Amino acid sequence: LGEGELDQMARAQEDTEVTCDFCGQRYYFSPHEIGELRRSASDAADATTG
Repeated sequence: LGEGELDQMARAQEDTEVTCDFCGQRYYFSPHEIGELRRSASDAADATTG
């Protein structure tokens, strides 16, 4: 998922269901969890570009 998609899901203020295309497993995330994922992804990208 891209940053824009994560931002949109976090703003939706409802739980989000994501299905893995490989195994079909469903994952559920709250808006708070989506925000945390977004921040973690941004921090990781910043660390690799140094």
